[in-house]
Amino acid sequence: MSGWKESVVFESKGVMLEAKMRGSKRRMKRWLGSNKLKSDSVSKVGARLDRLDSEAMRLGWNDSSRRERVSLLAEIWSGLRKEEQKWRQKSRVKWLKEGDRNSKFFHMMADGRRRRNFIGDLTFNGVVVQNPKLIKEGVLNFFQDHFKNVNWQRPKINGLNFNLLSVAEKEGLEMEFKVEEVWETVNGWDGNKAPGLDELNLNFINKDWEEIREDFMTFILEFYDDGSVVRELNTTFITLIPKKKRLTMVNDFRPIRLVGSMHKILANVLSNRIKRVMKSVGGDFQMAFVEGRQITNSFVIAEEIINKWKRDGDGGVVIKLDFEKAYDSTDPGFLDEVLGCMGFGDRWRSWISECVSSPLMSILINGSPTPQFGIKRGLR
Repeated sequence: MSGWKESVVFESKGVMLEAKMRGSKRRMKRWLGSNKLKSDSVSKVGARLDRLDSEAMRLGWNDSSRRERVSLLAEIWSGLRKEEQKWRQKSRVKWLKEGDRNSKFFHMMADGRRRRNFIGDLTFNGVVVQNPKLIKEGVLNFFQDHFKNVNWQRPKINGLNFNLLSVAEKEGLEMEFKVEEVWETVNGWDGNKAPGLDELNLNFINKDWEEIREDFMTFILEFYDDGSVVRELNTTFITLIPKKKRLTMVNDFRPIRLVGSMHKILANVLSNRIKRVMKSVGGDFQMAFVEGRQITNSFVIAEEIINKWKRDGDGGVVIKLDFEKAYDSTDPGFLDEVLGCMGFGDRWRSWISECVSSPLMSILINGSPTPQFGIKRGLR
C-alpha cells in the first residue's frame, strides 16, 4: 500500500477515495509486472537448483551453496504459491482452501467457467445472430426495453395495515456509522469472492484496513450526511449467467448486477442494520430475509397442510405465484412508498433509494461492455 497516503485532493471524499484506489491498482499492476514469477520462471529456477545439486554431488556442499539452495527453494515455493492463489480465485472453487497445489484442476475450472459463460450466438425475433456486434446490440435493446418505465395505475397502499417500526428502531437505523460496524462487515466477508468493477476484492481492503480506514470512514460519513454516492463509485454493470446448458435467447441468462467494492461494503453495512428490525416489519408468516427463519420452512408447512387435507378427506386450493425477474421489475418509487408506510425515516429511505437505484448501466457481453443506458425500474 505504499503511496496510499500521497496527497490527493478532491472536493468530494468519495471521488478522493476512488482516485486513491485507482492509483493503488495502477501501482499493484506495475509491481506485478516487475515481480511476477510465472511457470516458465519457476522452471528456470528449478533448472538452476538441479545444476546446483549436480555440482554439489561432484564437489560437495559448502556454506555458499547451501544458502543458495535455500534461496532457490524459497523462490520456487513463493512463485508456486502465487500461481496457486491466482488460479484458485479464477476457478471460484469455494470448498478448496489455500494450500492446494497449482494443479490442472484449477486451470480446468477457470477455463470451464469461461466456456460456460461465452455467448457465441443468440436468437432475436426468430433470427439466429452470431456477429458479436449484433449480439451486443440485441442484448442492449432487450434490457433497454426491460428497464424502461411502465406507466400504469397502481393501487394506493397507504390504507393498508403495515407492521410499523418503533421510534427506537427508527432512530437506531439512522445513527451515525461507527468504525466498528464497518470493520465487522469488511472482516466478516469472504475476501476471495469475485472482485468488483474496481477489480479489487475484499482481501485488499481487509489486509490494509488500518491504512485505508480513515479515508474510507470519511467517505461513509459523507454518505451519512448527504445520502448520495458519487458517480465514480456508483457505476453498475450487468453480467449474464447461464440458467441452463442450451443458451438460445437472452431470457436463458440470469442478469447479475456488479458494483464496486466500496458500494458493496456500504450496502452491506445498511443490510446488517436492517436485519435487526426485520422481525418487527416482516410479519409472522414471512420466512425469507428474517434471521432464524428459512424460506424452505414454507415448503414444509405447505406439504403438511396438503397431507392433512388428504388424510381428512378435505378439499383445498394451492396457488403458486412466480414473479419472473421480480427485482428487475420493481419500481424504486414503490419500494420507497412501502418503506414510508412501515415507518422508516426520511434519511433511511434516501439511503436505500441511492443504493438500489442505478443512474446508468452497461451490459457485459463476453467481457466487453455495451454503451451505458439509463434505467427507470429495477433494484440493484
